[in-house]
Amino acid sequence: MTTRNSAVIQSNNEHIGIALKHLDEVESGAEDLEKEKEALVLLTEKYGEHDGVRRSLIEERTDLEDAHSLLKDTGIKSNIIKYYLPLMNKVINQYLTSMNFLLSVHFRRELR
Repeated sequence: MTTRNSAVIQSNNEHIGIALKHLDEVESGAEDLEKEKEALVLLTEKYGEHDGVRRSLIEERTDLEDAHSLLKDTGIKSNIIKYYLPLMNKVINQYLTSMNFLLSVHFRRELR
């Protein structure tokens, strides 16, 4: 019977050893988890900072693209020239005629 009790004790000691190893692994995992949580908090803060910069750069790029499209030759500039150039030609020719200057001026949309 003592042999049997000794075998049971030995088996229980092996199970206790395995359980203690498992407990150590869990505790070390908990420490690693805390370190990872701290790293996650730092990364989240950095993301917030960088996201703000990214958003402002996107907004600035959008503004610059809008300004570029307005200032292209096909943008608002060409519409203004289309509208005002005939009026300018008319007024310039009226002034030249009123000054008895025998010259007719006609500006075109393209300069050559």
